[in-house]
Amino acid sequence: MAFYGFSVINDNMEISNRWELLGNTPFKAGDFSGNLMFATHAIGAGIVAFGGALQLIPKVRTYAPRFHKINGYVYLITVFFLAISGFYLSWVRKASPDVLSTIGTSINGVLTLTFAYLTVKTARNRKIIEHRKWAIRLFLVSNAQWFLRVGVFSYFISSSVQSLH
Repeated sequence: MAFYGFSVINDNMEISNRWELLGNTPFKAGDFSGNLMFATHAIGAGIVAFGGALQLIPKVRTYAPRFHKINGYVYLITVFFLAISGFYLSWVRKASPDVLSTIGTSINGVLTLTFAYLTVKTARNRKIIEHRKWAIRLFLVSNAQWFLRVGVFSYFISSSVQSLH
């Protein structure tokens, strides 16, 4: 969130293409609406990662149930828009390096929307144990891209360190 947020504020969106060698070019000169969609998507991902982690803390649920509910709705609205913008970026803007990545991202988006629905449904029906299970599943799929990036970057770092020896 800090990286992309500062690049938006400083009008330096070109830096988003630093992984162009891997086929990922989220910034495209002259595409204002697409770049805005990407910036919103990237910043929203930060909200989801942080807000979702807060939702999983038992003391927050116990001592601040109103905050948990409000944060949950913000989280759900954000994951909804992230899924929709992910579909746009993958299929319309073709930001993914290949069709397989686009399909994988789309499956993740469908799972995110499905799990979000089930999270809300079980909460409204006061099935709290089921609600927690669906909320954890939602957290995992809505942060899947982040988990993937952590794994890939960890691999790059460990490979770089090994090549130094």
